Amino acid sequence: MLKKGKIKKLGKGYYTIHNEISLSVFCFKPAYLGLQSALSYHGLWEQETIPVILTIKKVRLGVRKSLEQNIFVRHIDKKFFFGFNYFKDGLVYLPYSDIEKTFIDMVIFRQNISDEVLQEIKMRIDKKKLNKYLKAYSIKTRKKISSLI
Repeated sequence: MLKKGKIKKLGKGYYTIHNEISLSVFCFKPAYLGLQSALSYHGLWEQETIPVILTIKKVRLGVRKSLEQNIFVRHIDKKFFFGFNYFKDGLVYLPYSDIEKTFIDMVIFRQNISDEVLQEIKMRIDKKKLNKYLKAYSIKTRKKISSLI
């Protein structure tokens, strides 16, 4: 089937009939799509981005190829592996971090957040949920994130 082009290889042992690069997240389970990918999905970021996969697995990190396109794999500690849901994206449901967790991850991974995106996050964020998530982090991190909101 692979030689005939009926299926495509996502990664070692993973194949698909769809031409959707974000399906690569299932190769790194448990994992979710986060950071800029989640911002794009939630309509907070209008720039095109490669899929950013956050996983608790011990795998080679950085840029990789899947379906002849780039994906970016990052590691996240098991105790911070929460705050995502499966959202419909085209024909499939993919695990994306919610807005609150995306914001926390952006700060933790020291990603630049433009003033425009920060304002949009402030308007759409659920502060109750954010505070619940922040309980898992250090006081220093909580203060840093709280100061931005």
